[in-house]
Amino acid sequence: LERASGGGCAKDEQKAENIIPFIEKFHLITDKNDPARNPQLAEFFLLLQESRIAAFSPELRTNIKSAASKLQAAWDNVKIK
Repeated sequence: LERASGGGCAKDEQKAENIIPFIEKFHLITDKNDPARNPQLAEFFLLLQESRIAAFSPELRTNIKSAASKLQAAWDNVKIK
């Protein structure tokens, strides 16, 4: 509640700006593809989660650096059957 009343929504939107397109892509592709059966998609999912943690909870310090360029590279490696 403190974040909502203190302009936190705008900050959250700014933090999510680079991640949202990848979340949308992931949701679109997982409608027909199971990440458990696609190692590249599973790897992308983990990197996406690391990105979300890094953006919204940087104090947790993720093990994997996950810049937008790394997300794009991981997405480019996803092979759909």
